[in-house]
Amino acid sequence: MIEFDDEIIVVDSSVYLLERMEESEKYELACENLRNSPDIEIIINSPGGAVSIAMMLVAAMNANQNHKPRALITGQCHSSASLVALLAPGGCWATTGSYMCCHQVYLELNGSPQSINVETAFYKKWSKKLMNTAYKGFLTPVEIQSLLDGAEIWLDHDDINKRLTKRDKR
Repeated sequence: MIEFDDEIIVVDSSVYLLERMEESEKYELACENLRNSPDIEIIINSPGGAVSIAMMLVAAMNANQNHKPRALITGQCHSSASLVALLAPGGCWATTGSYMCCHQVYLELNGSPQSINVETAFYKKWSKKLMNTAYKGFLTPVEIQSLLDGAEIWLDHDDINKRLTKRDKR
């Protein structure tokens, strides 16, 4: 069965994450399937997008009482899409030719200078917790700190799978 929720595609036991994650209402069907399907995986070929949507997808996967959904990276897995992949409760694997970009959370801030300062301080603390959770065992503590300091880390499928194998043995 193929279902469409705007550009989000659900085919039988797979949810396809193929676009930039924007507009959370587009992901309602995907989340419903990730929460309730007894055998489902998420296929990722995405440039990333809103962290709040990535966390919504992760929460849906973690809420599945019948199955631990896994992530399969089939192309690009950048930014917040890497969080979805690495936090999938059933594990993750990268196919030949796929790649990942990890970096600090990007912010879009509005408001007075004081509110922007407060929000920036909050996001620094919040993103540090998130990145230490998501990338723990996949990236080294030094690499995680470099992300928090503004660096980007690019990995090809071999690097991704070596790191996943090492992380999952722990």
